[in-house]
Amino acid sequence: MSTTPVPCALEEISRLVRRASDDCHLHVYRAGTPTPQNPPNGLASIRRQGAGGGIGVTGGLTLVPNATAFQIPAFRTENVVVRNGHQVQHYAVVQRTTSSDVNIQSFYPAPGDHLRTTQRIGNVTYARDSSV
Repeated sequence: MSTTPVPCALEEISRLVRRASDDCHLHVYRAGTPTPQNPPNGLASIRRQGAGGGIGVTGGLTLVPNATAFQIPAFRTENVVVRNGHQVQHYAVVQRTTSSDVNIQSFYPAPGDHLRTTQRIGNVTYARDSSV
């Protein structure tokens, strides 16, 4: 089995997650669910949140927070001592812990006709198509 990352369609990723969720030997952790942005202004909304960069190439936007948004889980141990005659053995038992996950916002343009915003590429400015 290869460990090389392979790009997958969203439907394939959804299928893999459903299959993993049904396996009692696996723990599935979700970071969030992409939210569709409906036409006609969905694409413009995504561009505003992403400071207008590269939406024509990516087709969506995922806002990944910096490290301060993540909560460090508490790491607690319990010292266990076992005596056997003159011999003393010490064991550190790690206690269960939890950590809350950060909310990761992700958006994609929903199917439909989206209004295009004014965009400048090089020395050319492409105006918003007001006929849509």
